[in-house]
Amino acid sequence: MRTTLLLAAALAFAAVPASAQATFGLKGGLNTAFFSGGDADGTGARLGGVGGAFVRYDATPSLGLQVEALYSQEGAQEEAVGDEGTYRFDYIDIPILVRYAIPVSQFADAGVYAGPSIGIPIREEFEFEDGEVVDEALNTDLGITVGADYWSGPIGVDLRYTAGLTDAFSDEIDGELVEPLDIRNQTFTVTLGFRFGGALGR
Repeated sequence: MRTTLLLAAALAFAAVPASAQATFGLKGGLNTAFFSGGDADGTGARLGGVGGAFVRYDATPSLGLQVEALYSQEGAQEEAVGDEGTYRFDYIDIPILVRYAIPVSQFADAGVYAGPSIGIPIREEFEFEDGEVVDEALNTDLGITVGADYWSGPIGVDLRYTAGLTDAFSDEIDGELVEPLDIRNQTFTVTLGFRFGGALGR
């Protein structure tokens, strides 16, 4: 399943016309992650880091495709008395975003974007306040990302929200079915980026 999702992301790169103009970059910043859903009561936000790389193909001056690969610390804080701790869910996130550019000046530009996001879990644990750690079982996280960015030359700021569409927790542990939990990941993200290539003034 995860191999199939990675292949889909690779095909998104390949599907862009060769004549499209490419901009590459790096970004890093902060997540405010939390749970939603009927079983999310008693949980609060977890702060975490996020960082990685992106490539954007501008098919026209206004429309582009941006694909990213990000290490993203998500999860939540458990606040129920006696069970306090932190859900440490870290993912490799692969957003595939359609971006609409908004010209600002000769040296600055902005954009709004939206698209699907694929989160591949690489850390799946709950840490109690006393330091005890237990493993969790997570699904591949499918979501929708919406956001906006502003660039001045090679430096930019990005604000986004990613809404998980699938249950975060797996309903199968060690081959045994368990009662599914109605919990989905939600994340607000702010990053600072550096880009090179393409038309940086657009």
